[in-house]
Amino acid sequence: MSVFNQANLKLRIILACMAVIAGVLSFFSKPIGLGFLLSEGLAVLIYENNVRYWNRVVDGGSAHRGTGIFHFMINYGLMAGIMILAVYVPWLNIFACALGLSSMKLALVIQELAGI
Repeated sequence: MSVFNQANLKLRIILACMAVIAGVLSFFSKPIGLGFLLSEGLAVLIYENNVRYWNRVVDGGSAHRGTGIFHFMINYGLMAGIMILAVYVPWLNIFACALGLSSMKLALVIQELAGI
């Protein structure tokens, strides 16, 4: 289910809270806040890309042996790209970027464990 779907209001609230935390962190340390915020946005885009891709595959019934290889290469390339960017750009923190890439998974776990 898409993050931008009306049924996922609580997931959007959790992600917005994480974005506010990133904004507060950027007051104390710009590289940590910006790295988290940038990679959190990328994590949401990757999640949306996965939702749309697999909905298209299931609806079309076109799954075969090599389904998704190119799709996942693009997703992992985006994740690797932000991490490599964090290594070479001084205004991003690599650890904050790694945590931000995990933020979508963390938001989904929080949503399920809290029962909301």
